[in-house]
Amino acid sequence: MLLLNSSGNLQIWHVYIATAIAGVFQAFHFPAYSAAVTMMLPKEHYGRASGMLSAAEFASGIFAPVAAAIMLNIVSLTGVIIIDITTFVFAISLLMLIHIPQPVVTCEKRDEGRSIGEQLSFGFSYIFNRPSLLGLQLVLFSSNLLSSFGNTCVSHDSGSHQ
Repeated sequence: MLLLNSSGNLQIWHVYIATAIAGVFQAFHFPAYSAAVTMMLPKEHYGRASGMLSAAEFASGIFAPVAAAIMLNIVSLTGVIIIDITTFVFAISLLMLIHIPQPVVTCEKRDEGRSIGEQLSFGFSYIFNRPSLLGLQLVLFSSNLLSSFGNTCVSHDSGSHQ
């Protein structure tokens, strides 16, 4: 996106494709994030952590668009993209420093010798064999994907009135 914008070749369809890709990854982000938090905290703190995570999520949903609009006027779209890339690299760097405990494996040899493809196949077959779990996954996937498109349309539409 940065290269396309810097060269003056960024088109709206590029944003749609990037947003669709982000939506796909967002569908995996929350379950992984939730699992990591539950592995790092004792059970008695789950409720408080859940409340704090929800507050952070909703606060970012309210304040991030406002901050982005202000920054867009100050540093232009290229500056906003550079800030986004910088904060992403910073966040990933911090994540690499954090130890996330792994869950206790009840059957020690269950995944031994299995490739990542075999483990993915097992995971998907597990989900597909449980219709209610599959339905929940499809609802969450669709919601995240479609809301990403909606957010892009709203952001694009808001910017066109300036």
